[in-house]
Amino acid sequence: MTRPFCSAGVRRSIALALAIAALASCGSSTSPNNGSVGSITVSPDTDSVAVGASVTLQATVMSPAGQVVSGQHVFWNTGNPSVATVSEAGVVTGVAAGQVQIAASAGGASGIATINVLPPPVSSVSVTPPLDTIARPGTVQLTATAFDAQHNPLANRTFTWSSNLPNVANVDANGLVTAVATGSATITATSEGKPGTATVVVVPPPVASITVNPPLNTLTVGDSVALTATAKDASGNVILDAPITWSSNNTAVASVSSTGVVTAKGGGTATITAQSGSASNTASVLVIPIISPSSAGPSTPRRSTP
Repeated sequence: MTRPFCSAGVRRSIALALAIAALASCGSSTSPNNGSVGSITVSPDTDSVAVGASVTLQATVMSPAGQVVSGQHVFWNTGNPSVATVSEAGVVTGVAAGQVQIAASAGGASGIATINVLPPPVSSVSVTPPLDTIARPGTVQLTATAFDAQHNPLANRTFTWSSNLPNVANVDANGLVTAVATGSATITATSEGKPGTATVVVVPPPVASITVNPPLNTLTVGDSVALTATAKDASGNVILDAPITWSSNNTAVASVSSTGVVTAKGGGTATITAQSGSASNTASVLVIPIISPSSAGPSTPRRSTP
């Protein structure tokens, strides 16, 4: 089927192809078959190809009577080589997204095929930064980039964002992650079925102050007392999951466990410190030794009564 071009540029391309075909029909490059050409049909007459991919077109030369004419040399031409190129064998290769007409010419006739060049498909997705740590309730902006099979970045791609643990960190449609609770979450960006991931670690907010209770303690050797530390942020909000480190400045007098339990060891005083980040506070412990009867001094012997 013979089709006219839709644009001036395409018409010029076909005119050039027809001129070349007409000249070729007078030379030695033509087929020994000298039958006249009535029309040319290109199949498929419409097709799609991705950028960087190829599709092969076939040209069928027909006589004015509608019979197939074999042996004719067919000239191929593209209406826009910046969108798609075509080889002498009719192999069309996508160059850039768009639509282009490919012409097959022979014996003064031509046929047209319309090729839609599609953007290259997404082969992989990368999310940056791939690992980040944020303090609750902070945020971090993630960015997704799509790549083709040759790892060339692809523009104008749409991503769908999701979190595997939205109760730890949730993400909006633009890749903005908000910390919700302490823990780790995987954030996924998907484009054309290809996923890319990033890991977000959520930590408690910075501790601004700590209160230790009770602040003053008097114990006897062997006794124990449980201290509590209350951590607060800069706004005065209690941080229930703030990590607390306990220590004693005199373990010979009083030791302290990782949970704040103080055990009296020997007579004297000790300072117990609770610390989280750069914030800390203390409690004082006075340990009274146990006085055994033997340490009270020699007893006075009784006089016997005659």
